[in-house]
Amino acid sequence: MVLAEPAVQARIDSRVTDTVMADPDVQKAVDAVAMLPPRLQTFRPAIEDGARSVVSEGVQTVLTSPAFDTLITAALTSAQTQLVNGQPVTFTLGQAKALVPAQDRTGLAGQVLDLIPNDVGITVLTPADAPQLYTAIDLLASLWLWTGLLAIGAPIGALVVSRRYLRPRGTMPARLDSHALDRLGCPAR
Repeated sequence: MVLAEPAVQARIDSRVTDTVMADPDVQKAVDAVAMLPPRLQTFRPAIEDGARSVVSEGVQTVLTSPAFDTLITAALTSAQTQLVNGQPVTFTLGQAKALVPAQDRTGLAGQVLDLIPNDVGITVLTPADAPQLYTAIDLLASLWLWTGLLAIGAPIGALVVSRRYLRPRGTMPARLDSHALDRLGCPAR
């Protein structure tokens, strides 16, 4: 799986960590060092690095957890649905966070999940980026529809044709003419 590659995980970790560290609430917490005496304010870079390290560790915990496979499956299903519907393929962290079971939202990973904004994500593909792909998907969807209609229509057409040719030649369908009705004692219509 591509997401298990160290380079891919490092890129995800870096992007998520940068986004979390840019969050105003996180910045307020880091900036709280300014209220400390001047001698202790020299530790601001260490505090920021520590916060970054905690966030990065939480992201790595999420990326390597067994629950992440569930997230990937859901993300791929979502991508397929978006493609078939002709929509841009996007992934947001909110989609992923919603799939993390409650028992996995505890401890450090749970705290990091709460810090991650829901609207952070990427757009992987848009119809403008790959019009041929979206056209091919539309073509396949139409082909699937027509194949289904033909699969249903062929047996129906065979039944209609077979009923017509099953009747012996030269026989008339059972209809009662006025002479037959007179013989049966029924009034003529």
